[in-house]
Amino acid sequence: MRQFGFTQVVTLTNARHRPQLDRIEGIQQLWVDIEDNPFEDILICLEGICTWIEDALGQDLAAEHRAKLASTLQTRRGEQDDDEGPGDIVVQDPAEIRSSDKQTTQPPRVLIHCIQGISRSGAILVAYLMRSQQLSYESALKMAQSARAMVAPNSGFADQLRLWQQLQYTIHAWGETTTTASLKDEYLTWRSNRGILLSRSKEDQQKSLLLKMENIMMESRARKNA
Repeated sequence: MRQFGFTQVVTLTNARHRPQLDRIEGIQQLWVDIEDNPFEDILICLEGICTWIEDALGQDLAAEHRAKLASTLQTRRGEQDDDEGPGDIVVQDPAEIRSSDKQTTQPPRVLIHCIQGISRSGAILVAYLMRSQQLSYESALKMAQSARAMVAPNSGFADQLRLWQQLQYTIHAWGETTTTASLKDEYLTWRSNRGILLSRSKEDQQKSLLLKMENIMMESRARKNA
């Protein structure tokens, strides 16, 4: 993986399909157990994953939203590039690309992958574009598809991404400190109106994932405020 320049990897699979890249190659890996199911709640993880990617690329998007940072998406297809699989999406900071020939250290390069690179990784890519450039779902999807035509979040993911825009790209209402956050009423209303009964194990899994994402965000906020 390192021979292709990847420094961080976002893995969006179940445990059975999770590659242990961090152990094998020393690459930073964020693993999020997401099912490609329209009823899966991805809102609980969007902000955390986007924050992790931003930190990996060294971007302070809170200060750069207005400037609409143009992230470069490199998608390799067909016979031209056989080093990446069908489920791979690459995000790299364009500033690092321009200056990489002058650097002695490897510029950050993030791989987002699931199994097929269509719905799960596509949804996260679209979410990242929406947040980083303040785009609507439709505009971000069009941008993603211009780089990778097969990107197509399932219908449930698409609806949640549209809601995420209405929530201003976060389901949290942050307090005055980096350790204070509550869930927005709009998100709680959406969740209660879904009419989906979860098993106890699924509820526990979602609570654990939400806590994991909140820890990522709080640690990032603490570093920036230090």
